[in-house]
Amino acid sequence: MGRVLSIVSASLIVFAAGCSGGGNKPSTVTGTVTYKGQPVGAADITFINDKGEKVTGPVNDGKFTIANCPVGDNVKVVVNTQAKVKAFEKLGEQWQGKPSPIENFSKDKVQGDKDQSKPWTAEMKSKLPPEVRAELEQYEYYQKLEEAHKKGTLVQTPKKYESADTTDKTVKITSGQKEPLTITLED
Repeated sequence: MGRVLSIVSASLIVFAAGCSGGGNKPSTVTGTVTYKGQPVGAADITFINDKGEKVTGPVNDGKFTIANCPVGDNVKVVVNTQAKVKAFEKLGEQWQGKPSPIENFSKDKVQGDKDQSKPWTAEMKSKLPPEVRAELEQYEYYQKLEEAHKKGTLVQTPKKYESADTTDKTVKITSGQKEPLTITLED
């Protein structure tokens, strides 16, 4: 019985080592995205390796941090600003020039806090009615996009970067990637 357990234990160790992927473990990657020398204010960035493994995350103020990036020597980079630009236009129709949905919502209804001059905390916002929270999330997202628009960084980048089939941008991503990536988009 002891010999059988030893063989099973040794087999499990070898199996676990093989499943870890060795040097191919996904990596957390940080970096910047610029277009025409300016940080890209809002976008979605996708990394796709030659095995078709991919991950997408947000770019805000030209910066990103994305976990579980696939590793490889020629990982394709797809940058989509179109969705953010369209969201800004659509949300602008709803929120431009309007107050926050919680501006007239009394804080004491949420937390018993009668001091209306204090800023709203995340805990207080979490206690708002669901429909008010949903409107607030939309409003705050619009405000973030509007800030990028005012800075001139909410831009439409060239269409070639929006698809894995047309992008010419690639990077090397290694397990345990430490160096930030610099993604420079050009016309």
